Amino acid sequence: MIQSDISILRARFFTQFDPNDAQVLWIGKKAQNVNESIPYCRLVIEPGTCELVEKGETRTHLQLGLISLFITIPKGVGLGQGYTLRDKFSALFRDWVSDDRALVIGGSTDLPIRETDTHIVLGLRFRWESFRSS
Repeated sequence: MIQSDISILRARFFTQFDPNDAQVLWIGKKAQNVNESIPYCRLVIEPGTCELVEKGETRTHLQLGLISLFITIPKGVGLGQGYTLRDKFSALFRDWVSDDRALVIGGSTDLPIRETDTHIVLGLRFRWESFRSS
């Protein structure tokens, strides 16, 4: 069930997010060289608690999780490009429901801006939940 949700979320992202906007990394992706002189993003999908919510003939589970995008912008580029990427990610998942209606995206949280010597990192996180029967 978890893999189904992760696959649906990942497919939503990669079919709608323009790869020309920024390099995209994600957990499980084959290692690649990152050009740190241009913006890049890290997509993180984190399954959380799973609870049995219906014990009938078909056992239904509630799966909770988070989907986050961390946008890394080189200092000197300006935050405008980062906020544009953040807004695209937000528009992609805000109030979204999967085609099978089992996976629903909840509210979002802007994460604190982090700064290193060379980069600024913006983050946006959405809560998701799914109801699936086994």
